[in-house]
Amino acid sequence: MKKVFVLILCLTILLVNGCASSGVKFVQSIPDARKVLVMSFLGDNLNLELIGTTVFNNKHDAADVGIWSIDDAIEMSFSENVTSRFALVRAKSIPFRKDVGQLKSEGFTNYILKLRDHKTKIYDLARSEKADYILIFSTYNSTDDKFRTSVSYEGYGVLQRSIFGISRSVIYACVCSTVLDVASEQQVARGCDVKYQEFPEKNPLDSIPAIKNDLRYLNKDDFVKLISTVAKWTSKAIGIHSTEINQ
Repeated sequence: MKKVFVLILCLTILLVNGCASSGVKFVQSIPDARKVLVMSFLGDNLNLELIGTTVFNNKHDAADVGIWSIDDAIEMSFSENVTSRFALVRAKSIPFRKDVGQLKSEGFTNYILKLRDHKTKIYDLARSEKADYILIFSTYNSTDDKFRTSVSYEGYGVLQRSIFGISRSVIYACVCSTVLDVASEQQVARGCDVKYQEFPEKNPLDSIPAIKNDLRYLNKDDFVKLISTVAKWTSKAIGIHSTEINQ
């Protein structure tokens, strides 16, 4: 009975605090100065999640923020602000970025990055850049550990909890850092987490069409900063870098 309790407790911790990291020892065994190609595939859809008093009041929509070039911004922020014993590089260009859109890591506790039918082009690009490993920022499906509801969400966006006329809003980012071995084409390490930041408006999603169609309601820099922070935390957890992170 005690073993069952411990197992349930461990699973609960995993679900509440995001996915535990895996592959840390493998990353530690990689020699210094190996070339790591950094790529972000979080996509251009900014999720708008309204959690109401009951499930019947919940609403979901998404705003197209392609004009922000969010993945380019994340790659640049990471590459310029992280110091690593590895040689972290960005691709000269990713011609298939729009085709790929958002990549997602799936599973219950052992999250696996799903490259879908983009696997060949991703590894071919890494080889053209003479990279030994690939670090990909993707998303995953997270439970709601902010407001403790039954809702789950992925990617990045605005989350509003409204109950009996009282509202509170945050922006959020669910990010996985996954390391792929170019030689073996296998996933060797990953870390996932979700983080939040208070949104200045208490009820921005009371009018979802307004915020969806007018990006002036949203601040690109806030999202880039939050996503970059989660990317740094999750990649640090698996040993890609040891840079101090300021939230």
